[in-house]
Order: sequence, then C-alpha cells, then structure tokens
Amino acid sequence: MPLIAVEFRLFAPRTNQRRTTYQKLRSYLLTVLALLGLAAAVNAQPAKQTGNIIVYNHASSFAHFGFEVDGGRTMKLMGNDYFRLTVTPGDHVITHAHIFLLGSDPQRVHVEAGQTVYFCFYSVPMMGIIFEVAEDQAEAAQSVKGLKARN
Repeated sequence: MPLIAVEFRLFAPRTNQRRTTYQKLRSYLLTVLALLGLAAAVNAQPAKQTGNIIVYNHASSFAHFGFEVDGGRTMKLMGNDYFRLTVTPGDHVITHAHIFLLGSDPQRVHVEAGQTVYFCFYSVPMMGIIFEVAEDQAEAAQSVKGLKARN
C-alpha cells in the first residue's frame, strides 16, 4: 500500500508549485498596476502654464527690423511677417536692435498664463518706427492672420 501512496503523491498537484505561480502572477499584476498608477500621476500633474507674444510687422516687404526678448538672441522680422514667442507668465522686455537716432527703445510686455499679446513693429512715413503693444488686440489678431509666420 505505501507504494501506491507514493505514486499518487507524484501525480498529485503540488501546492508549493501552485503557490509560487500564484505569487509570480500577483507580483506581475501589482507591478503593472503600479506602473499604470505612476503614468496616471505623471499625466495628472498640471502642465506649466505659458503665454504668447506675437511680434508682427505689417509694413511693406522691404522693411525689416531686429528685436530681442529678455536680452536673448536677435530675431529678424521682415515686412508682412510675425514671430510667435512662447513665454512664461509675467513681465518681458522687448528691445529692437539699435536703429540710427532711435537707440534700443525697450518695451515692457506683461503676459498672463494662456494669454496672447500682440506687439506691433512697423514704420510709418514722417513718424518713424512704431514699436509697442498693439492698442487693439482683437484687430491685431486679425492683422496677423494675413501675415507669414517666421517660426
């Protein structure tokens, strides 16, 4: 009789093996759930809020100006073009390149998160260069639609 009992034990399900498989499966499942939770937490963090400054020149195509934002690199703006600059909320200084007899003329622009501020940069005969935040932002937005993006 003991011989038969040994044979039954050989074919009987092994509880240690079943328990090990269960532990591996549970470990894999917990790992996947942890990774999914981490991915959801990363996606749930609010994105850094930014605003836009659009510097545009709707003068004739031969007029061109250079300008800098916050002392950065000089960008060349040709006639009928615009630059869209993504900036952090707060105050920014736009300075045009030195123009004969005008100097650099720094202008402060305040941008809120999610806001787009339009900044005019063009030449008017007998008046000189206009370098300022557009008085009518809605009209400036319409003007920019007909211009070519430089970036």
